Amino acid sequence: MSTLPPRDRAAIAIAAFAIVGGLLALLFGAYDTGITWRWESDTGRLVVSTVEPLSQADRDGVVADMIAVELNGNTLINLPQYQYGPPDPAKPDDPPPVIGTAPACSSVVTSSSSPANPSIPSA
Repeated sequence: MSTLPPRDRAAIAIAAFAIVGGLLALLFGAYDTGITWRWESDTGRLVVSTVEPLSQADRDGVVADMIAVELNGNTLINLPQYQYGPPDPAKPDDPPPVIGTAPACSSVVTSSSSPANPSIPSA
C-alpha cells in the first residue's frame, strides 16, 4: 500500500493524464486553415483555390481567388508603396510629401533558387 495521501495520488494521476494528453496532441494533432491553394504557372502567382465553410480562413475573411503576397516571411509579389520626399524644415510636424510609388505596378518576385513548379501544401 502506498504511503502517499489520496490527494497526492490524485494530483499525480491528473499530471500523468495531462502529460499523456499533451504528447498525443503533439504527435497526432493537426491544424487545418481551410485553404486550398493553386499555382498559376502563367502568372507565377499563388492563389486561393477554395476556402472551407466555417473554417478559420472563412472566419478571417479569406475568399477564393485571393492572391498570396507573402508566404512564410518571403515576399512573392512586390506591391506599389508610397515613396516619400524629405520633410519640410519649416514644418517639421507635417508628414513628408508623397513623391511617387515604387514599383509602378505589382510585380512577381523571381528567384533563381525557386523551383519552376513548387509543391503547394493543401492547407
